Amino acid sequence: MKNYFFTIFTPCYNGENTIERVFQSVDSQTYLNYEWIIINDGSKDESQKKIESLIKKYQKLSDKIIFLTQTNQGKHVAWNKAVKMAKGDFFLSADCDDSFKPNTLSFFNQKANEIASKDFLKTKYSGINVCCYNPVDNNIIGDKYPYDGLISDNIELEYKYNIYGEHWGIVRTDILKQIKFPQINGHFYNESFLWFSIGLHYKVICFNEPLRAYYYETNSLVNNKSYKLNKDRSYMELHFNWWCIKKIGPRILNYSLKRYLGLIKKVIKCVIKLTLSYIISSK
Repeated sequence: MKNYFFTIFTPCYNGENTIERVFQSVDSQTYLNYEWIIINDGSKDESQKKIESLIKKYQKLSDKIIFLTQTNQGKHVAWNKAVKMAKGDFFLSADCDDSFKPNTLSFFNQKANEIASKDFLKTKYSGINVCCYNPVDNNIIGDKYPYDGLISDNIELEYKYNIYGEHWGIVRTDILKQIKFPQINGHFYNESFLWFSIGLHYKVICFNEPLRAYYYETNSLVNNKSYKLNKDRSYMELHFNWWCIKKIGPRILNYSLKRYLGLIKKVIKCVIKLTLSYIISSK
């Protein structure tokens, strides 16, 4: 069995018009020890044919690609499947509308090797976080970290440092194999579940290096208003917010009473939504 330093994972839902961005980005990488898992999540457009044609077009990538198709179950289900298959030391998620710089894998490889040489860090850190940028003006999107090399965790980053917006990074695959997204109906389980779960036990090293371009797709699944209002979405939000209260509530309360109370309000709101949905559907 071949060992890779990176596993790149790309979930695709209706990405026919954007997925070549990812192919171009992967093809441009200067560091080559990786595998690439692509999962078509029951797309209703021509994503399947597009991906198959791109695999033929980018021939030098074909030996690195594992391409699978599943019925539409959501990114969190595809993620669990990809992590189970992954052979890389580190896992990097690149969505079907993403692009990233040619030095991305080289940067992560260099930093990971530097960290591995420090005994006090190599078993206690989960991965490396970086920034995203606007492809139109190249400005960083999302909050910058206080300084390069910040050692923190994803709970602290959000609730102590108040760092918001798009960020990106690699995660140790051996850690991910211990954590699965809940198998709940719906198509977008909050990814913070994963980052907060890791943050309970491991640190992350942060750099203000803008490596991934962020594109806002107005027709994407997570930006669709009708999807946000459906019953499955409300149930997933309830599940996630209640998990936050139980698992990381004390830490959130330590950083901000307001944020902790905000979580409780979200739980109450979800319960009301689901109750109304049940009443309406039972009539």
